[in-house]
Parts: sequence; structure tokens; C-alpha cells
Amino acid sequence: MAEVTVQQFAGVVGISVARLVEQLTEAGLSEKVPEDMISDDEKSRLLSYLRTSHGKSEAAPEPAKITLKRKTISELKVPAERGRLRPRGPKIGAGKTGSVEVRKKRTYVKRSVVAEEEAARIEKETAERDRVKAEEEAQRVAEEERIAADRARKEQEIEAEETARREKEERHAAELEAVRVKAEARAAAAAPPAEVAAPSEVTPVAPPVPDVAPDKPDKPDKPDKPDKP
Repeated sequence: MAEVTVQQFAGVVGISVARLVEQLTEAGLSEKVPEDMISDDEKSRLLSYLRTSHGKSEAAPEPAKITLKRKTISELKVPAERGRLRPRGPKIGAGKTGSVEVRKKRTYVKRSVVAEEEAARIEKETAERDRVKAEEEAQRVAEEERIAADRARKEQEIEAEETARREKEERHAAELEAVRVKAEARAAAAAPPAEVAAPSEVTPVAPPVPDVAPDKPDKPDKPDKPDKP
């Protein structure tokens, strides 16, 4: 809590300024006037003195929070309403006076408690950030694994399609080769058999022809035939 004056603190506590100054002096604090500032440490020392003076041990645990209540009663005069007919009866005054009760409550929290609550809040926020970060990281890893699995599946599909295409081409080529072999076999079966010479037959060989023909022998002269009569 911010520092306040002695007069303001007396109003918060609900006692007179003189009584508060007296209690501060009894608690061993320096003498103060209503305009002096009172710190949180001086408030704690005053509280310890008051607890001791009321018979409470100093070793007893101090409460984490202290709530101070203050109640004030004041009078409020309500003017009489105009423009209305007054009821018959005894004469009533011009206005009415009522009591108004004002209640104020102020709660003081120890600095250690505030520090612990702040540390718990920071720890909770840090844990929440870590949890969100871990979830985001897990989602990122899962997404990367899904993308990698899809890529591998597509590659396997492409490879399977390529293998099937090659096998289909090989089967088609084998079928063509089988058709060609069958066609050649049918053509060979339909052709007439070739004539083959018997091994016992000997083909005569003509003698070589000389380049110059030999001289022919002279023929004898034939006798003249007699004349017919």
C-alpha cells in the first residue's frame, strides 16, 4: 500500500488522530504530527505492538490479511415535497431528518503474501505457456510426419505404377516374340522339302577340252564311178 499521512491512516483505522499518534509513540516510533507520512514498516511495527499489548504472543503467526471496518452515522435532512396536498392531522414540519449509516472496509495484505501470489501467478502463466508450446510442437511434428507419410505413399504408388508398366511392356514383347516364332514354324512346316542327291550316285565329270583341235587324218580318195550306158 502507498504511504499515507497519519491523519489519513487514522481515518482508515477508525480512531482519532491523537490516539493514533499516542499509539505510535508507545510503539517506539518517532513522534509524528497529523501531516507526517507513515510507512508500511511503521504500520507493521504498530500492529505488532498492538498485538502484544492485547496479550497475543509475538511468536504467533501473523495473519496474511487484515480487514479494518469503519462505520459512521450522519444525519440527512429531506425537504418537504411541494405541490401536494397535506393530509389532515397535526401540523408537520417543513422537512424530515433521517440517519444515514456509512460503512467502510479496508483490507491490508502482507507483502510476502502478495509476492507469493505473484510468484504463483507467474508460475501458472509459465506452465500454461509451456503447455501451449508443447501442444503446438506436437501438432507440428504430427503434421510433418503426416506430410512425410503422404510423400512416401505417393512415391510408392508411382514406383508401383512404373513397375506395372514395365511388366506390361515385357509381357507384350514376349507375346510378340511368341507370335513371330509360331509364324516361322508354320511357314517352315508349309514349305516343300528340298531335293538331296543320294550319296551312292557319282556325277560324271567331263574331260577338259583342249584349246586346239587335233589334225584330222586324210581320207582315201574314192574310185570314180563308171558312167551309166
